[in-house]
Amino acid sequence: MKNRGFTLVEVMVSMLIFATSMTAASVLYTTIERMGDSGRHLTQAVNDGRIVMEAIRNRVQSNGLGGANGVTGFYPAGVNLMAPGGRFAELGPPRLEMLPGETITVAYGVGDPLSVTVTVTWVEGGRVLTPRFINLDTMLTSR
Repeated sequence: MKNRGFTLVEVMVSMLIFATSMTAASVLYTTIERMGDSGRHLTQAVNDGRIVMEAIRNRVQSNGLGGANGVTGFYPAGVNLMAPGGRFAELGPPRLEMLPGETITVAYGVGDPLSVTVTVTWVEGGRVLTPRFINLDTMLTSR
């Protein structure tokens, strides 16, 4: 009589191989998803910094570098532009979208041309919260 089917050992080995491959696939999926979120957050942070940089450039063109209405008075250094009462509302459309824990600050150099650094910070989620930041630098001059 010819035996048909699989032995218990063969079934157990195949189940072990299947479980190992499914575990690896789920780890790979969550890693890819986390990296996708990180990429989207970085893109949004760059866009938010670009919007602030554009608002600063427009302020320089209309009101100059210094003074209360100039860029350094209107966007004071070290102040979170995303905080309530910050310049977030002034930036208008396209509206900035809040990342988790996002802050946007501006730092200035000295002189003309004026060195401007916009720093966007946010927190990446996941099992461990990781602070992230990006700096955008430019030089502005009054004409």
